[in-house]
Amino acid sequence: MHRYSSKNNTNNTNNNRNEQAKIYFPSIPIQVLQHALHGAQAQKQNKTIIDTQKNTQTKIQLDKYLWSETQKTTIYGTTSILEIHNNEPYAVYPSDKMILTSSIPVSSPKQSRQLPQLPQLPQLPQLQLLIDYSTTKHSQGSSYQIPYDFKVHSYVVKKYRMSPKSDTSFVIEYKDNKVYDFYVLAQLSTLPVGLSTTRIEIDNFIKEDIISFLLMLNLY
Repeated sequence: MHRYSSKNNTNNTNNNRNEQAKIYFPSIPIQVLQHALHGAQAQKQNKTIIDTQKNTQTKIQLDKYLWSETQKTTIYGTTSILEIHNNEPYAVYPSDKMILTSSIPVSSPKQSRQLPQLPQLPQLPQLQLLIDYSTTKHSQGSSYQIPYDFKVHSYVVKKYRMSPKSDTSFVIEYKDNKVYDFYVLAQLSTLPVGLSTTRIEIDNFIKEDIISFLLMLNLY
C-alpha cells in the first residue's frame, strides 16, 4: 500500500473528482435502436416506405451531432486481450467495478426544477439506468505476443454530442453494419469508496442530454 502526505491526498482528490462512466438503458433493446435508425428487415410495402422515410429523417437528424467515427479492432485470446492502434497490437487490462443504478423521469428534469412549489406531485414514471465505472488500461508499448487461440472483434464506434463543449457523448457501436451496442459516456462523480448503496443520482444537465438524444430517436 502506498502512503501519501495529506497535501498529496488533497491534490489527488481535487484532480479526480470526476471520472468517465458508461450509462446503459436496460429497458431499451438494441433491436429497437436498430429499427429506429435503419428500419425492419421485412414489412408490407406501404408501411416499409413510410418507415424508411421516418428512419432516414431520424438518422439525418442524429448525424448532425456526429462528433467522431472510429474503426476499432480487438483481439480476444485465451491469455490476453489486445487492441490494434496504428496497425500495432497493445495489451488491454480491464478493471471491472461495481455496476450502479440510477434513473431519469419520463418528463424533462428541466420541467421538474421549474416546479419546486409543488412537492406533493405524484411520483413520475422513471427510465432505469445502469452506471458502469469499469475502465481499461493499455500497455505503454506494443505487444507482439499474439495468443495462439483468439477471436477478432472489429467494429465502428460513432460518438455524438449535443455541443462541441459537452462532456456527454451518445455512443453507438456497429458490427457488420448493425447496431452492436449503445450507451452514453459521461463525466460523473468519482465512485465513492465503501459505497453503502448501489443507487446514485446523476447531474440534471447530463439527464437533459440523455433525454435529448432519446427524444431524437423516438426512444423516450
